[in-house]
Amino acid sequence: MEIFRITVETVNQLSDKLLAFFQSYKLFFKLKTREVSRYAETELKGAILMNHNRTYTEVSRKIISPLDDGQNLQHFMSDSPWETQPILDNIQHQIKETPQLQGGMLNIDESGDECSANKAGAQKQYLGRLGKVETGQVAVLSSYYKDNIWAMTDAKLFMPESWFSEERKKQWERLHIPKDTIFKTKIEIAKDLIERAIKNELPFVTVGADTFYGRDSSFRDFVAKQNKIYMCNIPCDTMVYLNEPQISVPVKEPNTQGVACKHERVIGQTEFKVRDLTSQQAFHLIEVHNSERGKLIYNHAFLPVWTVRNVQRTDAQGNTYNGLYSVRELLVIRLENTCQFSYAFTNAPMDTSKQQLSQWRSDRYFIERTNQDLKTEAGWDELRSSKYRAYMHRITIDALALWFIAKCKMDIRQNDQINNQKVKEQLGIDTLPEISFANIRELLLTVYPLKTMSKEEAVVLVNKHLLNRSKSKKSKNKCLKI
Repeated sequence: MEIFRITVETVNQLSDKLLAFFQSYKLFFKLKTREVSRYAETELKGAILMNHNRTYTEVSRKIISPLDDGQNLQHFMSDSPWETQPILDNIQHQIKETPQLQGGMLNIDESGDECSANKAGAQKQYLGRLGKVETGQVAVLSSYYKDNIWAMTDAKLFMPESWFSEERKKQWERLHIPKDTIFKTKIEIAKDLIERAIKNELPFVTVGADTFYGRDSSFRDFVAKQNKIYMCNIPCDTMVYLNEPQISVPVKEPNTQGVACKHERVIGQTEFKVRDLTSQQAFHLIEVHNSERGKLIYNHAFLPVWTVRNVQRTDAQGNTYNGLYSVRELLVIRLENTCQFSYAFTNAPMDTSKQQLSQWRSDRYFIERTNQDLKTEAGWDELRSSKYRAYMHRITIDALALWFIAKCKMDIRQNDQINNQKVKEQLGIDTLPEISFANIRELLLTVYPLKTMSKEEAVVLVNKHLLNRSKSKKSKNKCLKI
């Protein structure tokens, strides 16, 4: 049963790691007037040890005491003014100092959840998780991936333009929306996250993004200007040229009617939708990932193309006119398991190997694993607070939980490298399963078991509930008499 060398000693090591991990972040929860780190520790343990119903009351009862009502924890998460950005920055700094994580991918994505309209940033908008437009909140996220290790590195709650009206601003103080918040599009927020990652020297080589960001040429150009390689999904109707476009202001022929064109155009070349190029390509079968579920192998095609950008130009007389310029990009086409094709643009050098390109194309998937762990394992989707501060506090605690799990995975992998090779030979497989978030939770629960109620505590709690309900009824009766 100990073929994977997960032993009682492993459990003790995980317990020590959790204690040391929190101690390294403890100072981030120290306020000027009081010490609140014990509540941060409670929330972190709740995210790691509990797998459902992670309300403030339930976390307090399971982690602190069955009789704790969760009021202090709720205040810590909803109202206490501890800063989230220094914690997220520190996760990035620690990734930078981890040799195994050099040269990874920074993935940009967003995550939305349905909620009522009175929550900070909520309005009718597209929620990818539901696949439709509903009232909800959306956060723009960055995550880091390298060699089957993923972590959430940064986040920002998107505040729609409607929240900057005078009527909406009356709610800002109550919802703890920072006074210096200015309207930024999701694309602008994504650029901020990338800039901050570069400033923090996060060791990524490539940037991955879905079609919302990939179809925006300004986003792709921004990444290229940072000397990073992008691998961005694009819609199937994206227009491209197969040869470098010839751009000029069309000359008006003599003796023809109409006003002469003042703006630049592409002259004499045909523009194609990327989906119309699929049938003409030679596809290559490439293995992109070897996991415990088997090898992932996709058909890929690679095609140099040109896309066109708009730019404002000024003529000799000082008049402005619409100009164009072209950018050479590499189109990556992949045949998915659904028998449909997906498309991506990259600015990778044209001599980059097909294996490397297909690997980068595949690595973008791990933003989905990050979001899945944030929501399903750490409990981000159970957030119910309406306040901006609570939203950012919740996602930061969950980011810490994911980073702790990532560190545990790396440590176990590194400690068992020699044994892992023996196990692969013994079992006759070429890839071993990695320890998961759920596995680590099961091990840690033996050291930090969730609190359960005694008979005496249950009696106290029920009597308290009955008393509170009686007081509530008395209060309602007074209102009716008035």
